[in-house]
This record gives sequence, C-alpha cells and structure tokens, in this order.
Amino acid sequence: MRLLAHLPDIDVRQAHAHLGEQRPFGENGTGGARLLKVALPLRAAGREGQSECCQDDQPHGWLNPDRAPAFRNGNDRLSRGPLWGRSRIVTFALDRFDLDAFVAATLAEDLGDKGDITSAAVIPADSRFTGVMDTREPIVVAGLPVAEAFFRALDPEVAIERLVRESEQVPAGTDLLRLAGRGRALLSAERSALNIVQHLSGIATLTRRYVDALAGTGAILLDTRKTIPGLRMLEKYATRMGGAQNHRMGLWDAAMIKDNHVAVAGSVAEAVRRAAAAGIGHIIVEVDRLDQIEPALAAGATHLLLDNMDAPLLREAVALVGGRVPTEASGGVTLETIRAKAETGVTYISVGRITQSAPAADIGLDFGAS
Repeated sequence: MRLLAHLPDIDVRQAHAHLGEQRPFGENGTGGARLLKVALPLRAAGREGQSECCQDDQPHGWLNPDRAPAFRNGNDRLSRGPLWGRSRIVTFALDRFDLDAFVAATLAEDLGDKGDITSAAVIPADSRFTGVMDTREPIVVAGLPVAEAFFRALDPEVAIERLVRESEQVPAGTDLLRLAGRGRALLSAERSALNIVQHLSGIATLTRRYVDALAGTGAILLDTRKTIPGLRMLEKYATRMGGAQNHRMGLWDAAMIKDNHVAVAGSVAEAVRRAAAAGIGHIIVEVDRLDQIEPALAAGATHLLLDNMDAPLLREAVALVGGRVPTEASGGVTLETIRAKAETGVTYISVGRITQSAPAADIGLDFGAS
C-alpha cells in the first residue's frame, strides 16, 4: 500500500522480518494505515471514563466548544494503579488526525524498503531490551501516547509503563516511561518515538511559560495556525497540555477577516457584511486602528483581533469595545511583553511562537539487554 506519494511502499510484515520475526502488523496482517491500535498501561488512565487529557484538573478549553477536538480514551471503564508488563487497548483520538496513518507513514519514512539494517546486522534476533525514557531538563509532558504507538507498531507485545501524566510539569532527571520488549523493534522505533515526545513536550513547556506569565490577569492564551504541515492536531494537543486554548483548527471553522480581505472588499465593514451574508456565524475581524472598531462591530463582527497594538493602544481599544465582543491581542507577543498586554483587559492573547518557535525538549531513551 502506498501511504504517501513521496514515500516508498512499506509492507510492515516485511519490516518485522527485518527485525527478526515474521509477525502481523495490527490485527489483519497487512501494512495499512488503519491497523494500529494504541495500547497503553492501565495506569495511563485517569478518573473512570475519562482520558487523562480531559480530566477536570487538566488544562482545557475551546473558543467554540462545538468544534473542539475530541480527546478520548475509547473505554468506558479504566482501572487505576501501577502495572508493569500488562496493558490494554486505549485509543488516543484527536478529531481530524489519524494516528494509525501517522505512525505508519513515519515508520515508512524511516525504515524504507530495507528496514533497520544496523539493528538487523548487530542485534541478535532474539534479544530483549529494557529501556527508560527520561528528561534531561524541566518539561511539561506531552506526546507519550503517540510515542507508545511507535513501539507497539513494531512490537505489539511490548510492555510499557508510563510513569508521568500528560500535562504534568516534571523536573530534570524524571523518568517518563519504562518499556521492555524485542531489542530490534525497540531500537527501530526509538527515533520516531523520541522525536514526537521531544517536539510535543517542547511546545507544551513553552506554552506553560506563557500561561504562567498571564497568571492573575484573567486573559487566556490562544494558539494559532502557525504549525508544521501535517502536525497541526498534535501540536495543538501539545498547547492544550501546556494550558492554552485551541483557536482555529483551520480555515473552515471561523471567518478571519484580515488586511488582504479588507483590501479586496474595499473596507472592514464591507468584508464583514459579505461574511455575514454567507451565513458564517463566527466572524473574527483583525483591526490595527481604532477607527476600524465601530464599523466592524456594526457590520456584525463577533470577535475582534487587535493586531500589533502596544499596551496603551490596546487599553483604548478594549475601552471602545466595551465588552460587546471578545477581544484578542495578537502580533509580536513575547514573554517580555505578554503581561503588559494582558493587563489591558483583553479577553485573549494569541501567540504563534508557542508552536512555530518552540525548541525540542531534551529527552533521552537508554536501553539495556534484559
């Protein structure tokens, strides 16, 4: 099956052969994108019937709840307590994101048509490894369920124990998960698993810094569409783990009238009228001048994005709006400037750099023969 046009075909049964065993991928023995089920240890579950990313004490929120992504565990009941070597199937579900396809395509990119030739040459086929993934710096944890999916794709019988929760803030030196399984499989999945945890935890960690900078102001941090192509749902999941609210998953979920739309329409008011006439209920309008506020509101704007305004101008804008619609400060927001902007009384502050510029977290994985 061809997973992506630019990637080689991958038969995951063949990949298992490279790893030293002929065993099926998923449940029907074919290398398709819809085969993988993500098995998590029982301790990964939170309160009964909830995935841990949706527990009441986890950061959550959405500007339009009807369009919020679903974070589900796929089980009605999950037990609690540490377990080692026992796991059950748990679905890590994000709307508009296919975890199975993502894992299969990523492994296809890494394994190619020959598999992990180094591990096949150096590691005996019957070798079994134990390993510990740990962080070398303070982080906010995000992405462990996705990392587990990579290991289970190549070794469905791998034993995994998660030692921390998604969204948990942990110090340097913290063990994140422990695993035991077939040596070749674990080594072949290692880089993909680490890449995603490092990336998502980096986003969650930077996001938490911005959220902490807003503490006590009442302003809410929003993410943006400034994401790596193909990773938007995962990156927005990571911002949620850091404490932000998701905002605009794509061009389809709200109108966002910006300067180019205004230039073509002829005015802010006309652009808003056209959006309203099209039956769009949620109309966000970007304004960078105070004289644009009243025309936008009169035409039907439901949310004002106050673009590239300094704190004094933001304060004036918020006063002019007078609570009629939510206000959002955006443009060039940094850790050094965010609090002053928040103290102007804006409802939201959006920050593109939490996804666009977050550094990867320093996380490692060390294996030993068992």
